[in-house]
Amino acid sequence: MLRERVTEDVYVFISDLYVEVAATVVVTPEGAVVIDTLPFPQETRQIREFALRKCPRGIRYVVNTHHHADHIYGSYLFPEAELIAHRRCREILLKAGEESLAQAKAQTPALAPVELRIPQLVFETDLLLRLGEKTLHLLHAPGHTVDGIVVHISEDNLALPPPLVLQVDVSRDREKISLECLCADLFFVDPRADECLGGDVFRLQAVTREPESKPIDIIRMGLIDILEVDHRFP
Repeated sequence: MLRERVTEDVYVFISDLYVEVAATVVVTPEGAVVIDTLPFPQETRQIREFALRKCPRGIRYVVNTHHHADHIYGSYLFPEAELIAHRRCREILLKAGEESLAQAKAQTPALAPVELRIPQLVFETDLLLRLGEKTLHLLHAPGHTVDGIVVHISEDNLALPPPLVLQVDVSRDREKISLECLCADLFFVDPRADECLGGDVFRLQAVTREPESKPIDIIRMGLIDILEVDHRFP
């Protein structure tokens, strides 16, 4: 498993066992925040051990950025942490999580120890989380999945979303933006972030002809349009 130190207090772990999915540890004096987990217990246990070494006050929160197995299956290894996700993530896991996990265990014996954990703290549009010296802004960002979220770390100006990101010039008209997002099956993130981390690292770009415009609002409007008129999203 690869570990990369992205900033002084943010570490990204990339799996060796499952198509290079990523998990992140945010270190603060008040404890750690783990953003996503890895599907195989042996790798997530290493992340847990690392976080506890870095944060003697423990692991306070785990964030599931969406409901897919490669992001959530390690959540049970952090029983002391409050589990956060979007409301739709909780609903999906309550409805289909146990059945999906049983099927995965039947196909992959290494997943035998995994237990499904349901998020306790959920939100609809956004959630502001402050811990120690860090401010994490969680934003609903559907596209890859209907329950997807982005975590923006204000002090480091980093965004940690699910792995697919579309660079966008928000000076284009909304209809064209929606069409491009629809065809690519991607999603937009807050363009104020300098970097966006998932399985890959992307530099974000956003341009608007109106200085007073808020690009994130334009982007959200485009997403709303897509979700209202198209039903191909999961």
